[in-house]
Amino acid sequence: MMSVDMAKKIAKFNEANGIERLNMMGGEFFCNPDWFDIYSVLIASVPHARLVTNGDWANNMKVKTQLMTLVSLFGSKIYFSISKDKWHTNKNVDKAKEFLESIDAKVIVATEEQTKNESIVPVGRAHLQYIGGVYDMFGCYCQNPENMYSFLIDENGTVYKCGFGVLDYANVEDYQEGGFRERFKEINSKFYKVFVPSCRSCYNMFLTQARERIVEY
Repeated sequence: MMSVDMAKKIAKFNEANGIERLNMMGGEFFCNPDWFDIYSVLIASVPHARLVTNGDWANNMKVKTQLMTLVSLFGSKIYFSISKDKWHTNKNVDKAKEFLESIDAKVIVATEEQTKNESIVPVGRAHLQYIGGVYDMFGCYCQNPENMYSFLIDENGTVYKCGFGVLDYANVEDYQEGGFRERFKEINSKFYKVFVPSCRSCYNMFLTQARERIVEY
């Protein structure tokens, strides 16, 4: 669970390294008692932020009041993406959407196309255990032009190559004054030299080869 102190370090990392966009997900946000302070710090550090939610806060007045404050502070800088898929009950999606629209928040509900197995990337430790389809056989998430410049930061400030939580190669605490762009290019360029047929094959290599060997390749 992320702390406010770690959020401040990530925010400083974002500002020092010119991070443009945050995709905040990986567990329902209001389960963290400090979520409002954490999100306030993180959103302030970037031009754009996306908050993913299943909407289960729709009957929680405290959370709704805090969301109203968040939207009033950041306006169009933040937008909400509500999950509506087979992995959630979906019982509060409509209420959550209606509330967010009532406070002039930017909100979308995921389409059926966006919630297929092959379009979902579990954040962090889930790796590939819930993924089949294209990533299992012949698709590589990070080779999609929309994803190739993204990376994962977990609750401890560890930076990973992709959203599956594979190949940790940095920590935000080491780049508080900048310099991450060079490290990012260094690691990404290694993947330009080899053919990666799928996320499954990449993950299997990570399991069978020493992490240091992959990073230093």
